[in-house]
Amino acid sequence: MSTNRIQDALDGKLPLSSALGAPEGTTELFALLGAQYYGQGRYEDARSMFQGAAALDSSNYYGHAGLGAIALIEEDLEGARTHLLRAYELNAKDPVVCANLGEVLLRSGESAEAARYLREAASLDPEHLNPYANRARGMLSAIDS
Repeated sequence: MSTNRIQDALDGKLPLSSALGAPEGTTELFALLGAQYYGQGRYEDARSMFQGAAALDSSNYYGHAGLGAIALIEEDLEGARTHLLRAYELNAKDPVVCANLGEVLLRSGESAEAARYLREAASLDPEHLNPYANRARGMLSAIDS
């Protein structure tokens, strides 16, 4: 392993997974396991997997989205905001991230900014099938009333 590759990873020029020579798909595996643990309510295990995904590749959308969702559950609004904003930067087309980000902002007392993300979540699901987008619609109706 070259020290130049490690330095490139530390400088953000190269994912850490590449600098370490991790097999292709390792980051995605961490994210997938994190999602499975999250779905099972095993939040500590999910956090470990999402942290691994985000550490191995800072541009891993799922790692940041998962860490934001866990922080929201734990009522760590600043942590949730940080990770969800990063996930949004990486993929603004996910109604789950938009809804979660809207909820964080709403719970932080930023109703106008929250409404922006909640509307975005709703618009990304015109068929009204995504439960997170539907939750966003419910929060929007509470803001608007």
